[in-house]
Amino acid sequence: MRRIVLAFGALVALIGLSQVAAAHWWTRVLPSLMGLGHLRAYGIIILAIGIVLLMAALLRAVKLRLFVLILGLWILLAGAALLLIPAMMRDTAYAFFLNRAHGTQMTMMIVSGLVRVVIGILLVYAAGCGPRAASRDTAA
Repeated sequence: MRRIVLAFGALVALIGLSQVAAAHWWTRVLPSLMGLGHLRAYGIIILAIGIVLLMAALLRAVKLRLFVLILGLWILLAGAALLLIPAMMRDTAYAFFLNRAHGTQMTMMIVSGLVRVVIGILLVYAAGCGPRAASRDTAA
């Protein structure tokens, strides 16, 4: 479980770095990734990731359990929204991001990339430090 969270954290950090380094490329490619079929597939993948994060937090497989639990719930809600109402999520993405000026798009892409880098580093830290020591109540 920790290895999955570690790999996911590293992947999120790398995606964030690519958003910062290649923000112009991401702003050109993003509209082609907004098809309803793509969004439903993203929803299924995101639901699976959210479940893994929730299980890791509930099974005490990681440190920063509260952060991982809140992130898992947030990702679970986002995945459910992408799966159940992809057209509304696409319209929201167009309204908040894709129908903006190029400078605004670049700024939003860089800031969201930096946020992803921070989230990825925190997940790597949470998974890399190992599980918390068992308390006296759970020791048999």
